[in-house]
Amino acid sequence: MKLIVAVAVASTASAFLRASPGAAPPSLRAKKDKAADGDAAPVEVNALGKGSIVEFEFNKHTCIGVVDAHMVKAKGGLRYDVVTADEKVHAGVAPKDIHFSAAPLPGDKGDKSPMKRIKDFEDVLATSAARLVDPEVLEICYELAAEEDDGKVFRVKEIAKLFDEGTSPVDLYRTFRIMTSELGRVFFKSAKGEAAAFKAKAHKAVDAAKVTLCNTHGDDYGEFCLV
Repeated sequence: MKLIVAVAVASTASAFLRASPGAAPPSLRAKKDKAADGDAAPVEVNALGKGSIVEFEFNKHTCIGVVDAHMVKAKGGLRYDVVTADEKVHAGVAPKDIHFSAAPLPGDKGDKSPMKRIKDFEDVLATSAARLVDPEVLEICYELAAEEDDGKVFRVKEIAKLFDEGTSPVDLYRTFRIMTSELGRVFFKSAKGEAAAFKAKAHKAVDAAKVTLCNTHGDDYGEFCLV
């Protein structure tokens, strides 16, 4: 079982110490300093690149799409045009509505176009948490995380390494879906200000959340809910 390999590695703590790769939606930044000639410096935009694959919310539905373009509104608001697998263009997607992003791979063109990679992400989105991860794997990952300093933030790539899930874009998306699922929320909570960063819950909070989960979805989690 891949978990055993991850747990057996004594350097687990160091696996949590990196910065996440583009998981959180980018922000819009404006320089307020004046240029030498007295004019205001131009607005700087830190935007997702064309071809980025994103999970986003549109009309209360969670979707997968590819960033086709971005624009900056008159008052500085950043917006995206996102194309879904049905070739529909969803215009005006705000950064706050993007939950996860994967940058284009080198050579994402021709037969490797990002549109042809959407299905892998859609398959993950359509899969229940109970099928994405063994609950016992997640519980052991939580125990390792809980041993860290109180308040430590864990990002997607570190957790993916702990799962031994790999670090390809779709691997990271799978980990993100696990962490934001009803099962993931038993053990972790979202870190404020970051779309794809998490903190381990207190043990008492985990115990209470597990009882709630097993009372409502116990059949989905089998032996996990019998312990």
